[in-house]
Amino acid sequence: MNKQRLDEWDEKNFKEHERNYHAKQWREPKQSTIRFNEYITPLMETASQVIDLACGEGGSTFYLSEKNTNCNFLGLDISKPLIESGNNILKAEDSKNLVLEDADWFNLKQYDEIDGVVSLQSLSWLPNFENPLEQIFTKIQPKWLCFSSLFYEGDISVISEVKEHESGRSSFYNTYSIPEVSRFCERFGYTLTDATKFDIDIDIPKPKNKNILGTYTELTADGQRRQITGPLLLNWHFITITRT
Repeated sequence: MNKQRLDEWDEKNFKEHERNYHAKQWREPKQSTIRFNEYITPLMETASQVIDLACGEGGSTFYLSEKNTNCNFLGLDISKPLIESGNNILKAEDSKNLVLEDADWFNLKQYDEIDGVVSLQSLSWLPNFENPLEQIFTKIQPKWLCFSSLFYEGDISVISEVKEHESGRSSFYNTYSIPEVSRFCERFGYTLTDATKFDIDIDIPKPKNKNILGTYTELTADGQRRQITGPLLLNWHFITITRT
């Protein structure tokens, strides 16, 4: 990402609501983070080096590092302010197995001897999945990757750019076809080996302000919870991709 794009990202995204969002991850890990850690536990048993891409301020990465003390974590994010803030928190926490660095997912440097790559709630908020995955396959070459993001079981993808007109914020909320992601991985010698739907087990109230995005849950006729934000249905999945 060039400097102009980086400056625009910082200007538009590193604001008070973003500070509050990331700060909350340190105080109260999301249910999805807790469940994601459970999901990756079998892979973490033999991992010694793991990268978390788009780690934000590092709150979720810190949770993973505390639950998997046998492994060293490197959290990467494009926002220098978030990384600086997260590293200050890590000093206070006296973390032994987590380091945060600023990096551009679309222009990674070469990394060696990385067992796994994780990314929580990030891939669907990038313009596409192809370039980010290719960067991982060619620059990191991990044994496995695990993501939590929006995926659909069928051969249909949805590319959505959401605009909050009142606040002026915009972001992607893409839902990617699992078969299409699988075909792309195979081009680089990787296989999508698992896709598990994430069904949240707590109720989240609907925001009172209809003009801002905010995840909430609704019960279906058969008692299942579906997650929604604004006008969008959120098809959360955990996926695993392994090197062939």
